[in-house]
Amino acid sequence: VRLSGPFTYLTLSYGVGSLTLAIIFHKRLRHITRKELLSGLILGLILFIGYALQTIGLQYTTVSKAGFITGLSIPLVPLFAFLLLRQKPTQGAIVGFVLSLTGLFLLSFNDKFNLVFGLGELLILGAAIAFALHIVNVSRFAPNVDAINLAIVQLTVTSLLSLIVMPIAREPFVMPSLAVWESVLFMGVVDVAFTLSAMIWVQQ
Repeated sequence: VRLSGPFTYLTLSYGVGSLTLAIIFHKRLRHITRKELLSGLILGLILFIGYALQTIGLQYTTVSKAGFITGLSIPLVPLFAFLLLRQKPTQGAIVGFVLSLTGLFLLSFNDKFNLVFGLGELLILGAAIAFALHIVNVSRFAPNVDAINLAIVQLTVTSLLSLIVMPIAREPFVMPSLAVWESVLFMGVVDVAFTLSAMIWVQQ
């Protein structure tokens, strides 16, 4: 049984993540710059688009297909890094990209060997593109800003956008159950706050 709507969960978990970092690193927030705000806004918007497309796409395709297509974000990173940052991809990255496209093509055949690539697969592919763009743009923005402030801003943006979409997705504004809060607190603190901050710090 679904205990919470997807956008409700995103609102709470990313909200908890941003609040956790804001409390721990409140002194850094006092010196937040305009560049950190703008960069965080862009990254938060891209991150939200990725999760929104993935959430909607999962309603129209299988979990196995969604998992594979989402994984395409990894071989897409060197492609976007070349287009946006002019970083030449390695030979291994090129081979990986070709193999991933081949896998996607083969996975799109049904048991009757008919090519099937519907709305769900298209939405998940859009999510993979968004996640790849997020990674590349972190590399683009992170070296010149405070990693923690950048993380706080983009988490806050993702949470607020999810909150705005909740009524559009017809998710009610109700207090979630204890089970949902346990998941939200764990994921918000351990996964969202720590993982994203570590990712930005490492990419610096």
